[in-house]
Amino acid sequence: MKNKPTLLLIVAATVLFLLSLLFVDKGKSIDVHLHDTYFIFSQRHIFWFFAFLNLMLWLLSLIAKKVLFSNCLNWLHVIVTIATSYFLAFTICFFYSSKGLEPRKYIDLSNSIGFSSFDGSTKTLQIAFTILVLVQIVFLINVIIGIVRKNLTTT
Repeated sequence: MKNKPTLLLIVAATVLFLLSLLFVDKGKSIDVHLHDTYFIFSQRHIFWFFAFLNLMLWLLSLIAKKVLFSNCLNWLHVIVTIATSYFLAFTICFFYSSKGLEPRKYIDLSNSIGFSSFDGSTKTLQIAFTILVLVQIVFLINVIIGIVRKNLTTT
């Protein structure tokens, strides 16, 4: 396990999938409003997305394991990917889900503060997604440097 951090990705994918089956209510959903379009995602599908992401990264790591430049960068990639995957899945599902409120036509929004209450949490999600993307770029750089060094040493 010390030299195989990618095994953590398959474990994380399995745990996310099992958590989605055991603890996530399949009837709850997340509504995303972008401009004039609504996207509705089941909470279970969000967990499945992150489980699938970890599974795909595990497969990519298996393919690229012989050309990786640094095991330290590989550990960084795996740990940060798993941490942000879990953070995003749990945050999106349990803090952005509907709380069993009545339909909107029965809610008095005259004293509402609007969407400004979501500013801090939206910025947190944006930072987490940015970290997730950046750590994938680190993995790509690790693979590219490993390929270049391998080609330089063989010639």
